[in-house]
Amino acid sequence: MGLPRRRLAVLVNEPDNRVLECAVAGHADIIVTRDPAMLNLKTYGHIGVGSLRQFLDETADSGPVSGGCITAKDVQGAAKSDP
Repeated sequence: MGLPRRRLAVLVNEPDNRVLECAVAGHADIIVTRDPAMLNLKTYGHIGVGSLRQFLDETADSGPVSGGCITAKDVQGAAKSDP
């Protein structure tokens, strides 16, 4: 996965914006977080934002989820390599 091409300024906390950037660049369907500011968004564009409990409740009957996962470590690494 490449680095995000577009810088976002949606949330006050800059690292939260980096998470959004990575989710957009990675074509994510959902961001699972416990960060209150991100949870308040509920969605960003087509990307849902929810807690782990919400995610597990919504996917309990649908079986395993396919696709990738971006961790906080991935976002931190991308932010450090951003000029």
